[in-house]
Amino acid sequence: MTKEFRHQIAICYLLLKNSHQLPVSPERQLTASDRSSPDSPVIVAKVIGEVEGSQISGWRKVGSLIQDIRPDGTVEPLDTKLPAAIMGALLADGKARAHGVVGINSRIVARQRIREERTIPTHLHSSALARAEIQILDRLNGVNTVGVRLISLPSDEANA
Repeated sequence: MTKEFRHQIAICYLLLKNSHQLPVSPERQLTASDRSSPDSPVIVAKVIGEVEGSQISGWRKVGSLIQDIRPDGTVEPLDTKLPAAIMGALLADGKARAHGVVGINSRIVARQRIREERTIPTHLHSSALARAEIQILDRLNGVNTVGVRLISLPSDEANA
């Protein structure tokens, strides 16, 4: 492994079904049969870890992608309004800083994100981390794994 690619970010996607976590490709078309439980939405945990060489050095985030089921049984697409608002707020604050002004747009959107963000159930958090660790380590050891993406970081971004 070259020095440039020693630092990586690993993203692992896990479909939460009952009390199990099943690796799932982010490109997979989800259906109503992928519900977490019979009357719940479809929940995909997104676990992001930091990788040093061939070891996981830490976890950045455990989040979730939650998609509700429509009355006809199809899965609603992901709502991208909040991520778009976050990006717009960051750009607006950056423009304000360029003119010597302190922007508050990102703070307002951060509060909205905290209110709206739904997370994976607490009882599944540790088991999702354990399953993601297995998936990521398998991928780092050359096993073809489903639902794991590795992103190489330049060495100066790894400590950010």
